[in-house]
Amino acid sequence: MPDPNSSNGSSKHSKHPHLPLSTPPSHIAFCLLCHASRIGGVIGKFGTVIKNLQQSMVAKIRIEDAPLDSPDRVILVVAHAALTGKLGFKNRNGEEIGEEVVEVSKA
Repeated sequence: MPDPNSSNGSSKHSKHPHLPLSTPPSHIAFCLLCHASRIGGVIGKFGTVIKNLQQSMVAKIRIEDAPLDSPDRVILVVAHAALTGKLGFKNRNGEEIGEEVVEVSKA
C-alpha cells in the first residue's frame, strides 16, 4: 500500500490498475515524465487542460501513478502518427530561426 505521506502523490489516485493502452496500426505511443509537483498543471482544473489536449490531438492521454521511490508521474500518449502539419522554429522574440520547417503529427 502506498505511503500516504509520500511525495509522489500516488495515494490520491485510483487503486485499480489500468488496462494497458493499445496502440492501433498507424498510431504512435510515447511516455513523458512529469514531476509530481507539476502534474496538476498538465491535468488542469477539473481536467480541462488534459481534455483540451486530448481533443486537439485526437489522442488518448493517461497519467499513471508514480513508480515507487520516484518523484515523477508517467504520462502515456497514444495518437495517430500521420503527418498532419508543419512546424517552424522561432526564438523568444518570435523571430523565425532559419528556414527549416518540419512535418509533424498531432501526437
